[in-house]
Amino acid sequence: MFVQTIRRKFEGKESKVKVLVVICSLFVFSLLLFASTGEFFASGKRGWVKFFAQKGYVEVEGKGKLWVKTSNDSKAEIEGTYDSKEKDKGMDFYKNFQGKVVVKGLNFRVEFRGENIKFHATGKGKVAMQGDGTYKTDKGKEGKWGIDYRWAHTRF
Repeated sequence: MFVQTIRRKFEGKESKVKVLVVICSLFVFSLLLFASTGEFFASGKRGWVKFFAQKGYVEVEGKGKLWVKTSNDSKAEIEGTYDSKEKDKGMDFYKNFQGKVVVKGLNFRVEFRGENIKFHATGKGKVAMQGDGTYKTDKGKEGKWGIDYRWAHTRF
C-alpha cells in the first residue's frame, strides 16, 4: 500500500526524480573524490622512500636511484642528471639520479633510494620509509623513518 501511494505521488515525475538522483549521486561522488586529502613532508640523510598515490602531487629531491611508474592519468617531470634510464618491473628506473622529480595526477608510484632526500606530497596516498630521517603530515602525525629493516608507514 505504501509503495502504491509513493508511486501515485511521483507518477509523471519520473524524469525529475531520475535527474535528482543523478545530481545527488554526482555530489556524493565529488565529496568522496576530493575528501580525505592531505599533505606529507619527509627528509632524510639516507634511506628508501616508497610512495603510492591515488591522486595528487609529489616532489622528490636527492641523489641515488629513482623508480617512477605513471598511469595514463599522471605525468612525471624529471629535472636533473642520471647515467641511464631502464625498465625495471614495469617502472622507469633512473640509475645514479641527482635532481628532482615532480609527478602529478592519478594512480602513480615513486620510489627513491639514496641520500639527502627531500620529499613533499599533497593529495591522497600512502608512503613507506626506511633509513635515517623524519616525516610529518598536516594531520599532526610525525615520526622517524624505520630503522634496522623496519618500515615506517603512513597514509594521508
